[in-house]
Amino acid sequence: MSFLDFFRFGKKQQQLQPDTAGKQDVPVSRSLFVDDRDPCIPETEEPKPQPVAELKGIEAIYDFLQTDFEIRGYEDALATPDMKHMADNVELIMHDLRMLIQKTCSWYEAELQKYDFHIATRGRAGLMDLVEELRAKQNVIRNAYEKVKEMGINSVEMVGMPLKIKLAYEKGFRRGLEAISRSTLLSDETDLSEDIFDQ
Repeated sequence: MSFLDFFRFGKKQQQLQPDTAGKQDVPVSRSLFVDDRDPCIPETEEPKPQPVAELKGIEAIYDFLQTDFEIRGYEDALATPDMKHMADNVELIMHDLRMLIQKTCSWYEAELQKYDFHIATRGRAGLMDLVEELRAKQNVIRNAYEKVKEMGINSVEMVGMPLKIKLAYEKGFRRGLEAISRSTLLSDETDLSEDIFDQ
């Protein structure tokens, strides 16, 4: 193919194309070719929070007991540095614990009644293997129930874990009071002149 044939071939192609001069232009949407979205903001769907399963039984009490009451006391002291406030908050925490214990006891009582019903009906049906499994599970639930009742007694007498909560909260509260005093009175930028201490 020579150089001149190349140009002649191009002319033949132009002659083969249909005439577009008589046709109307079709409007084309700008959004088809141009992205007008802000590049900084992703257009993804925000993740929906997954529901958290509510803890039942003794696990709910252990979850409550694992709260860092020392930090809570420290933060409360920074917010309201008053010893009456500390005593009131300790009492409120103990009431929350007792309420949780009562709720847990009610849950265990309902569960034990369900197990009693299933053991009785499955025993009448002759399903002895299932009855033995249900009794074993019922004993585990009964032991946990007894521990919860013991925690309830301890919360009234302020021994064991409830005493730990009280001591941790009070320790944190005192640390908060100390932090306030150190930051306001014992900082390096005190207004007192050094010669007052020399007299």
